[in-house]
Amino acid sequence: AASGDGNRIATLEYSQESTVVRVWEIRRRTMLAQIEVDPYAVSDIALDAKGELLFVTHEKKGLMFTKTAKRSELKPLGGDSGSSCTGRLQWISGLNLLSCSVSGGELRIDRDGKTKNKLETGLKSSDWIAASSAGGRRLAAVGGGHLLVWWIDRVMPRRRRGD
Repeated sequence: AASGDGNRIATLEYSQESTVVRVWEIRRRTMLAQIEVDPYAVSDIALDAKGELLFVTHEKKGLMFTKTAKRSELKPLGGDSGSSCTGRLQWISGLNLLSCSVSGGELRIDRDGKTKNKLETGLKSSDWIAASSAGGRRLAAVGGGHLLVWWIDRVMPRRRRGD
């Protein structure tokens, strides 16, 4: 995963003994945080726009987050919405929202865990993989043998110049 500004990256390492997420600062070439997660249960990771927050989807625990600092611990995020986020994650810098694929489509969640938007596919699939454009106004999802594409200009508020 990469932060929206490109200054930080997060790596995910699986082994039989543990699963570890590490957050790195590119310019200084230093590791900022190392977070252990239950083995074999992490689905995806994402960093916010500046790489200050790490988000993790977990097959059993749903959506979790932590600050990217030493001795960080993951905490649950998002109530019911967060508990259903067990798949792919993406931070959408253009909207300052987290995109999370769920069995019915995609949820867009703010930093506080509140659902801001839900895009439904109309088709249930346990393996939806969704990706948004950087501005968040285009979305493609693949799952259950289907490819869906949304143009969501009418759903999201337009940004004015200078915003």
